[in-house]
Amino acid sequence: MTCLLPVALKLEAELEARRRQYEHYSHKLLSPGLVETEPSFLLGEVLTSVIDHRGKTPKKLGGDWTVGGHRVISAINIKNGRVDANNHHYISEAMYAKWMPTPLQVGDVLLTSEAPLGSVAFIDSPVDWAIGQRLFALRPDPSRLDGRYLFHLLRAGAPRAELLARSTGSTVSGIRQSELVKIRVALPSLERQIAIARTLEQFGSLSAALSISLPAELAARRKQYEYYRDKLLTFEEAPA
Repeated sequence: MTCLLPVALKLEAELEARRRQYEHYSHKLLSPGLVETEPSFLLGEVLTSVIDHRGKTPKKLGGDWTVGGHRVISAINIKNGRVDANNHHYISEAMYAKWMPTPLQVGDVLLTSEAPLGSVAFIDSPVDWAIGQRLFALRPDPSRLDGRYLFHLLRAGAPRAELLARSTGSTVSGIRQSELVKIRVALPSLERQIAIARTLEQFGSLSAALSISLPAELAARRKQYEYYRDKLLTFEEAPA
């Protein structure tokens, strides 16, 4: 039984080590000037569009929510770098046409504008969603900026620090589109952007896998420890 506690501690240490490794490589790979002299641009200069429907609701467009149809996602759906499966609202086809004259497409980066500020997700497959409360969709110019690279920049790079610095609000921090597009990004070549994004995704996948497997293993070890503890510390009463 005594060997179970060191195993649990090793598992916790492994998970923390992988998290730190991901953070280290994110900072290292996303720091400007590593290989080449990188030109600096305003974010708005390397986007083709910013889709911003944060205050839009069906009622403002002359309709209402429906029980099915096109899913509407908001800031609460952006978690851990992904769009979760928690469905809340839907709109009809006619409402979608009004709401999303510029539909989402593969390569777009979703960014929460507040509550919380700065959560991001990458659109890697075709979707027919509408975007709503507290959510931007950023569309990179594919000839200059890789979408996956932008995703990582906004998660851990220097632009993220500037994003947070440009936020306003005493109770809830948020950023306006006019400030968002002023964030500066230093861009290596498109080929290097793609390579950096691929490397970070490999680390991210490893970290995510460990985040799932190691806690499960840790929980199993703890249950095993509790089982043997209870078994060894439970004694039958001596007959009277």
